[in-house]
Amino acid sequence: MALEQVAAEYDKEYGVDYVDLPLREMPVTADIHSYDDIDLLFGFEHGAVIDYWVRYTQARFDQKMTFGTTAVMAPDAYPYLQSGQIEGLVGGLKGAAEYETLIGQPGLGTRGMPAQQWAHLLVIGFIVLGNLGYYFTRKRGRRVA
Repeated sequence: MALEQVAAEYDKEYGVDYVDLPLREMPVTADIHSYDDIDLLFGFEHGAVIDYWVRYTQARFDQKMTFGTTAVMAPDAYPYLQSGQIEGLVGGLKGAAEYETLIGQPGLGTRGMPAQQWAHLLVIGFIVLGNLGYYFTRKRGRRVA
C-alpha cells in the first residue's frame, strides 16, 4: 500500500509531481524521505480515506495529522479527533470560516457563509411549506369523507 511505502522512502512511490517535476528537486520536498521528516501531515480528504490514513499512518508510524473535509464527512472524523488520533479537523465551509476567523485572515470560507446561510433558510422554508401543504390537504380530505 502506498501509505506504508511512504514510511520507507516516499519518492519511490511518488517520484514526480503532476507535471513530472522530480520531488527531490523541489525545495519544499527535497529533505523529506519518510514520515519521520514530516512534523504535521495535513490532508484534504473525502469518504473513508481518513480511516486509511489513521490506520496505516497514525497508528503504525505515530504520524501527527490533521484534516480538512467536506461538512458531511466531518462527523465520521470526530471520533479520531476526540480520541487524539488526529490533531485537528476543519469540517466544511463552516470549519474553513472558523479557521479564517481564528487566524484573523477572512477568505473564501468567510465570504461563502452568507450564501450557505440563505440556502439553508430556503431549504427550511420549503420544508415548512411542504408540511403545511400536507397538513391542509389532509385536513380537507377528512371533511369530504
